[in-house]
Amino acid sequence: MSTRIEEAKHQLRDINDLRHLLNDLRMKIIEARINFIYYRWKYLVIDELLLRLSRPDMKIGKEEVPTLLHLCRLAIRKSFPASQLANGRFVENLPIPSSLKDYLRLLSL
Repeated sequence: MSTRIEEAKHQLRDINDLRHLLNDLRMKIIEARINFIYYRWKYLVIDELLLRLSRPDMKIGKEEVPTLLHLCRLAIRKSFPASQLANGRFVENLPIPSSLKDYLRLLSL
């Protein structure tokens, strides 16, 4: 009888471990989605440009190249977790001038 109880306890521990593992995996998936929604999609234009640059037969117009100003903005935004950028108050609470806050919030495009 005690062997069955010990076996059941072991199975419950395995189930709890699996539940924690699945919860961690779910959180990683959510974080990946947030990163794509609030960060990665902004780089798709750059990725497309780099792909086109790698092909010698493709012509690239001047208007398609992102400005250095915008590339700097993206680099700064990349240093913050996407979940913080998704929170509208995060940038607002930074101890920087309001013009820089607008810059980071992509308001000055």
